Amino acid sequence: MFLDKEQVNSLILKLGLVTQEDFSVAEEEARERGLDINNILIRKGIISEDELKEVQSKVAGVNFIDLKDENINTDILLSIPEPVAREYNIIAFDRGRDFLKIAVLDLEVLDKINFLKKQVALKIKPYLTDRESISQNLLKYQGLLKDEYGASIQKGFLAFQTLSEDVSKGLSRENLLELARDKRVNTIFELFLKYALLQKASNIHIEPHQDKTLIKYRIGGKLYSAMVLPKNASLILNLKIKALLGIDSNKKLDNFKIGFEGQEISFQVNKIQSFWGERTVLTILCQGESGFSLESLGFHGRALDILYSEIDKKEKTILITGEKNSGKTTTFYTFLDSLNDFNLAIGTVENSMGFQMSGVNQTITNDEIGFNISQGINKLEKQDLDVLGIDKIEGPEDLKTLFRPLWIDRFNIAVLETQENSGAEIIFKLKSLEINSATIVANLSTIIFQKLVTELDEENKEEYYLNVDEIKKISKRKDVDLEKVMQNLVKEGILEKEKPWSEVSFFKSKVESDKKIMVSEVFKISPVIKEMILNNSSKKEIEEQSLREGMMTLQEEMIFKAVQGLISVAEIL
Repeated sequence: MFLDKEQVNSLILKLGLVTQEDFSVAEEEARERGLDINNILIRKGIISEDELKEVQSKVAGVNFIDLKDENINTDILLSIPEPVAREYNIIAFDRGRDFLKIAVLDLEVLDKINFLKKQVALKIKPYLTDRESISQNLLKYQGLLKDEYGASIQKGFLAFQTLSEDVSKGLSRENLLELARDKRVNTIFELFLKYALLQKASNIHIEPHQDKTLIKYRIGGKLYSAMVLPKNASLILNLKIKALLGIDSNKKLDNFKIGFEGQEISFQVNKIQSFWGERTVLTILCQGESGFSLESLGFHGRALDILYSEIDKKEKTILITGEKNSGKTTTFYTFLDSLNDFNLAIGTVENSMGFQMSGVNQTITNDEIGFNISQGINKLEKQDLDVLGIDKIEGPEDLKTLFRPLWIDRFNIAVLETQENSGAEIIFKLKSLEINSATIVANLSTIIFQKLVTELDEENKEEYYLNVDEIKKISKRKDVDLEKVMQNLVKEGILEKEKPWSEVSFFKSKVESDKKIMVSEVFKISPVIKEMILNNSSKKEIEEQSLREGMMTLQEEMIFKAVQGLISVAEIL
């Protein structure tokens, strides 16, 4: 929601809340220090926060509400997850049949929390409030959640202080099962999951570290720190998960279901080995969801954050590109599954139906009657969709139909089979089709370039170390920055610390494997790259800028996954 600050300042003067002299002095200070003039007026005591909020509410046509000492219903307060409430200074305080009333400090945050509409399935009615009202009600989360759940979870793990990785390795299969079924473990696990569900998490990250276990939640596409638990917490949680999957299961990706407060909830489990132990991501699946997740496809780090951010914003177009048989359709359905919600009108035009999705209007092309992708796009254009999916774009006319000003306000996910090998090359392919730069940047947000490579069999691989010549060969590649790859491996916990590449363990396969894994490059059209496209910068300049912004190239991604032990070192040599 846009708030005209000039109107706010004009009304402050008109109402006589601030003299022209005081305003001019504050205005000069704001200009010199790059600060907001209203904050300076409050800090100097020239105007109170309540007075400012009242003026803002009049300008924006939004009511002001004082929530100090207000007794807000617990269920209503928990409509907004605690991490979201704290980050955006936002409190839910009332609810009706079709609306949720929320109080904010700054109306501009409303554009950043669109995901709440999906979570609460209600119309959001905003109110302005003051800082004290927000602070008092944020403290209530402490008693409602952390004191009740966090403290109990922490206390529960203290009962297993003597359990370590070494001790667990010495336990028999029967002993491990007995431990996983222990009543105390069941209680901890139930509290652990309930805490995440109350916070409306879509994913739970269990990350072991040297002296602790970090728990993180993904809420509304963003990853938040939730809890710091004892070191052995990851061991106990993963043991319980393993028991639910089947104690002998060694799959990296699996599912389990549990009964929870009268309903059955499914969880997808994605496991990755890190330096301090097995990292696990639990994806919470709502009824009717397929079990696809971006994590299960192998997206991680900066790329994963970008994609979740795009899902949250639901703007412009994501292009999923690659050669034939590169897993593009699986990625396509994963995005649709992440978006599938009764509050969104989703339609697709597809060459063939690879997966039937409940709640999605899927249209299939028909060559016999001349009904192609472009005609499908034109047909669905009239149906007032929130999301359009295209699998797959067949040629130049389809691209021109998709990339036109008419589609600026719609979220599109499109599959493009291509020989181009990077996001920058795709940009120049669009330009070669006489799609002008302004139309490209107005319609396109992100390009995923992907391919499939052979996945290592966990039971049939052997350790391997690069020799000097192999390291030199890799480092000479123009699309590889070994220093950046090393930094990302440490940042994401795959390695404890930076070390010479000769000391990094890779793996080779002992047998042929027919399993495939996806590797990808996620090219984000940032504000800087947008300007470069508009100013006709070269492909090389655009590629260099994307690398400066932190993008991992496809080859760098393959090195990353080779260190994880997911693909053979042969793939990068």
